[in-house]
Amino acid sequence: MRRTQVVLELAQIVIPLVGPIQPSVIGDSFVFIERDPVLHQRYLFAASLLGEHVLNCWFAKYISQVTGLVTSGRKLRTSSRLVKSGRYSELVADGIRR
Repeated sequence: MRRTQVVLELAQIVIPLVGPIQPSVIGDSFVFIERDPVLHQRYLFAASLLGEHVLNCWFAKYISQVTGLVTSGRKLRTSSRLVKSGRYSELVADGIRR
């Protein structure tokens, strides 16, 4: 089992719960995790294994894979305290770049 398996599982759990998939799906997912006590505990466990920065990078990558969306090159702001920089990549359908 790869070390990031727990992150992939978290992404697979969160995506159906977040609601309609928007370009802000990464930020929406972090906000959702922060507000859900069970998912937040899973996040903290994964962070203890990988470190927050590595976890967040892999989480964004897996969100992209699970949704089939790609980064647009544009950064969006998030209110989630889980994202230390306060910014994350916007995701769009492949072929749509801004």
